[in-house]
Amino acid sequence: MENAGGRNVEFMSLHDAVGQFEWRGSSFGRAVRFLERCRSEMRRFMEADPAGDEEKDRFLETALRIAEWGGIQNLSSLRRMGRKAPHEPGGHAELLNPQQADTCGLSEIRHMGTSYSKIYSAMIEGFPICDSRTACALASMAEIFRIERGLPAIPGVLRLWLPRARTSRLAGMRNRYGFPGINDASRRRYAESNLKMAWILGVRANLDGQFKEEFRNRNHRIMALQSALFMPGYT
Repeated sequence: MENAGGRNVEFMSLHDAVGQFEWRGSSFGRAVRFLERCRSEMRRFMEADPAGDEEKDRFLETALRIAEWGGIQNLSSLRRMGRKAPHEPGGHAELLNPQQADTCGLSEIRHMGTSYSKIYSAMIEGFPICDSRTACALASMAEIFRIERGLPAIPGVLRLWLPRARTSRLAGMRNRYGFPGINDASRRRYAESNLKMAWILGVRANLDGQFKEEFRNRNHRIMALQSALFMPGYT
């Protein structure tokens, strides 16, 4: 398969896929360092009490930088928030925290989608980025699990709505099993799928194995698993 840089890559496991990861010229290690810097800046704002205009401006700048890094082209809605940004998407961090979140409490989410998933990943510990690549790869694994176990349907916690790819060709290639799609306007369903992904990857991150041996930081393990899913989902 080709990765994001157009280079042919091969891998035999999710752990191997992390080593092949590339996005906009960044290896997995560079991506982690970038997101950790953003997470540190976000954390400084969230710990400020009260937050002044300088902290609010820095929050918006960091959010925009994450979205741009993630390849989001239309940043107008985020820019229009201005100093309200910390209280709008910023205010949803508690609702999406996988350690305490409940899918029944997601109706209050007003800002969700591909760009916001990337921003929340820097704000919330253990919250992975959910885009069409990672979600399609995880959903495909859920369908394979269903087939191998002889189940009539995928268990509820593994059922995901999949963010739509930018083109119908890519959507057909990634969503091989025809899972229901969502767009950025489907805020509650998008949030639920992202939260389920956080729970699934969180459980996997706690298991012994190569990921736990190589990545001592639990959040880095979740980022590694997310990046591994990105690779087969990229086709």
